Amino acid sequence: SNRMKRPYLRCLIVTALYMVLVVPAASAEVIHKFHSDITINPDASIDVVETIDMDFQGDEKHGLYRQIPVEYQRGGANYTLRFDLKGVQVDGADSSDVHMQRQQSDELIKIGNPDKTLTGDHTYKISYHVRRALNFIGEDQSPELYWNVTGNESPYEIEKAEANVYAPSTVAMNDIRTESFCGPPGGTDHALVSQAARFESFQAEHIAAGNELTIVEGLPAGSIMKPPAGQEFFDALIDWWPSIFFPVGTFLVMYVLWWH
Repeated sequence: SNRMKRPYLRCLIVTALYMVLVVPAASAEVIHKFHSDITINPDASIDVVETIDMDFQGDEKHGLYRQIPVEYQRGGANYTLRFDLKGVQVDGADSSDVHMQRQQSDELIKIGNPDKTLTGDHTYKISYHVRRALNFIGEDQSPELYWNVTGNESPYEIEKAEANVYAPSTVAMNDIRTESFCGPPGGTDHALVSQAARFESFQAEHIAAGNELTIVEGLPAGSIMKPPAGQEFFDALIDWWPSIFFPVGTFLVMYVLWWH
């Protein structure tokens, strides 16, 4: 009868809505915790170890994509960090299923096997070394680390992000200046900052996909060795070579064609 059909239809509609609305949301990939240990070295480089607790939930995925910003604009010119991947672990074991490529201003690290799929919880540890990560600002050339911890190209929500920054042991903790930003690029919200015996800790929660945690740590003048002038010149030349080579090359080609 129609009376018997109505509850069944209502149940069918409710079930269909649940499958459409709730199930996809429940299976969305999410990073439960993004932890970064950042060590500032006396030579102005940094060593970074990231531990990412990834939950693929019910989705079958080949692995993790991690995008690390390495190219910035400074003084109207390109400024590229020197990035060196040291190692990757998946669930505590070293992994060779790693592919790297430049994607616009980011270093893209693909971790996973295209012939295998993963579901559920997995822990990724990424270790890398970066040169040119510190700025030297002001008349006294005080060293400053301005670091986008999570990047802002991640397709995953991060439930909790944490960055512990270790300054050289010669730097007094009270002499360190900190600042932070979390949320969309250009946002003004701040992370929770606390101080331990030998590091500053920055924490933020519920970072949506496409948002970021950026931290700033300013050190006293003279506490970090500025790179030699020759190295700075060589690095700047690598940044600038397209804008130098192409005009000069074009001029030489035109000059040769003109005289021939």
